[in-house]
Amino acid sequence: MAHPKTNFDPPFNVTRASHLVFTVRDLAASKAFYTEVIGLKVSAEDDSTLWLHGIEERCHHSLTLKKIRGEPSCERVGFRVFDDADLEKAKAHFDSSGTPARFVHVPFQGRTLHVDDSTGTPLELVARMPTHVRAQTYTHTHKGASDSYYIYLRDPDGHRIELLLPATQIIDIDDEPMRYNVMSGRNNNLWGLPPQRSWFEETTPFAGARVTRPPQEGEPFTLEQYLFAKRPAAAAE
Repeated sequence: MAHPKTNFDPPFNVTRASHLVFTVRDLAASKAFYTEVIGLKVSAEDDSTLWLHGIEERCHHSLTLKKIRGEPSCERVGFRVFDDADLEKAKAHFDSSGTPARFVHVPFQGRTLHVDDSTGTPLELVARMPTHVRAQTYTHTHKGASDSYYIYLRDPDGHRIELLLPATQIIDIDDEPMRYNVMSGRNNNLWGLPPQRSWFEETTPFAGARVTRPPQEGEPFTLEQYLFAKRPAAAAE
């Protein structure tokens, strides 16, 4: 199967992932988790909302936590666009395609555009935020074959968090995409052991998004299957 053709002249420019908006039941417990365990810094807070950022991040926030009484969810996935003109271009693009989009006021953000993608995932696009003085940390560590260590854990509301060292990024326009054959037997274990079944079955829902069946059904290879196959009795069979 061929790679999708890269569009080097999109209708508007998204520069990077920006932030997430999670809803939580216990704001105090979530604050303790994200500041004391994860190490984020509080940018601002009130009785119902907490804005956080990483120690070396300049932007006002990369995570917003909102207190609710119902089931926790991911309320928005935020992306940065290059400048405010791209917000206008994005709005015009969505209008022309019949996709509902609207400008909204969001604290500590510039003009913000809300839109749902084709699967119902709630997104917001923003070009500007207040900034902090960037703190710098220094550390020495060993990098593995993937140039990054990573660890998964859950916050008090069950949102799964991934912590990792910055991986190698190749984003030059003349870099060709590469496809790896994971069935070759040589590189099908680059990430260590397979994920446990709960990683596939226990997820954070997107607020307002309807869960649908995937276009292709399949049985994921899980840690439970891997360990069962390694049992001596299973090997003898």
